Amino acid sequence: RQYFVRWIDRDAESNPAVISVENAWKLDGKEVVALERVTLQIHPAADLSRVIDVEITLQAVGDPLELQGAQDGGKGYGGLSFRGAPMFTGMAVTSDKGPLEKDIDNKEFLWTDLSTKQRGLAIFVAPDHPDFPTPWITRNSYAGFLNPSWPGLKAVVLKPEKPVFLRYRIYIHQGDASSGKVSTAYRKYINSYTKH
Repeated sequence: RQYFVRWIDRDAESNPAVISVENAWKLDGKEVVALERVTLQIHPAADLSRVIDVEITLQAVGDPLELQGAQDGGKGYGGLSFRGAPMFTGMAVTSDKGPLEKDIDNKEFLWTDLSTKQRGLAIFVAPDHPDFPTPWITRNSYAGFLNPSWPGLKAVVLKPEKPVFLRYRIYIHQGDASSGKVSTAYRKYINSYTKH
């Protein structure tokens, strides 16, 4: 389970604004087995959109730590996820490969988008993400669900001396995936991305 350790940065005046936090992963609320740092860079709103860059750093503490996505039904839930709120009722899920009419488990995409005719949110996976292109879990039920699943169904080992970096871009836009220009925004992201 995660436990808050400290704020690393909270700066609303910078451009982009930055929020960064450190959490500890504890077993039974006692032994710290990993440290997690989450940094959000919130960019100024554009005419039809806003971008939030997300970086999650995971590092084992003490001994190596094995991670694996939830095995429920062979899905592999794990990592960053977005579940739509009631305002997304009646939404559509779209990916770089087109509309997704059914629930998807463990299919590789570069990005997915959850949107109504009025608003939407896309998740882009950075090209230096482990196991890129990432397998996704998406749901069309309720108000939608997007999950670039990592580590997914296969186990990975976190080592104390080697942190893992998970980077994403959240693209919040007006309109659906087409009118919100999600594909164009993804290409712009990839073309300007600097590997870390």
